[in-house]
Amino acid sequence: MKTYYYVAVNDINEGFICEAVNKKQMKRACMNMNLNWSREKSYEKALNDLKCSNIELKNSSNVTNFSF
Repeated sequence: MKTYYYVAVNDINEGFICEAVNKKQMKRACMNMNLNWSREKSYEKALNDLKCSNIELKNSSNVTNFSF
């Protein structure tokens, strides 16, 4: 099954990346869905988006083992 990398930034400029099949799977894994998550095709693209905005990666998660 195809997975995507979702990237988000909180209000104190901390970056987060989550690998998941979809946002429903992220919700089941208790990810913070109040953040504005945007989908990227690769981890490198998601990380590059954060770096280009001078945002440090705080946490990276893989939730592909959760049901959706």
